[in-house]
Amino acid sequence: MSEAAAESLHNLNCNQFYRIYNTVHEMLCDRGYEAVQAQLSKRKWISRYLGYLAELENDSMDVFEIIDSMTLLFTCGKKQLLVYFHPLDSKLCQSDMNYIHNLMSERQAQRLVIVANNKATPKVASVLGILGHDAQLFSEKELVSNSTWHQLVPEHICVVGEERERILKTFATLSDRKQHLDLFPGLFSCDAIARYYNFKVDDLIRINRPRKDGFIDIEYRIVIHPITEKDKKGI
Repeated sequence: MSEAAAESLHNLNCNQFYRIYNTVHEMLCDRGYEAVQAQLSKRKWISRYLGYLAELENDSMDVFEIIDSMTLLFTCGKKQLLVYFHPLDSKLCQSDMNYIHNLMSERQAQRLVIVANNKATPKVASVLGILGHDAQLFSEKELVSNSTWHQLVPEHICVVGEERERILKTFATLSDRKQHLDLFPGLFSCDAIARYYNFKVDDLIRINRPRKDGFIDIEYRIVIHPITEKDKKGI
């Protein structure tokens, strides 16, 4: 395992991984988080990583010490979020999750983002599902570029507080005086933009679509669970 893990680090595409590192910072900044440590430039990040590899060759540092050094910490109010990179070719397994859990306790982090090169075992996926909104697993491919910067992706904003109540009263309250969220088109929680912002089920999202004439078309969507194969059979 140690030799395979070391090989994974030596084969890491530094340019691609820096783009992932950069996207993570952009994503969490868009969520209102601040980085505990200053974001490194591409040159400094690659220089530091090559230094890690040199220490790995000299046996003065092991694979998991390097991975620990790559973790990031972000804060939002009183909450802290740990970003854990798993660039190894092996699947994310239960022992990895135990280690990450201990690392979260050590860093006093309540939320978690894992960026993995490979898939997670079913048991790990189940654990992450139980943690719900406080933990997310991304593949490296999802974060190589920032999907929100694409020219065809409009601005997505989560509507909260009085604005949400006003919109629901106007567009989703019927004569029975009850709110019917299903009157809004759905946005699956597994959608790339929903995952980027970590929108929750039942969040109301305002989408601002710019027009060629300079005006903006506004539409609203409600975040919903994705349709499963079981759901399809029931249709």
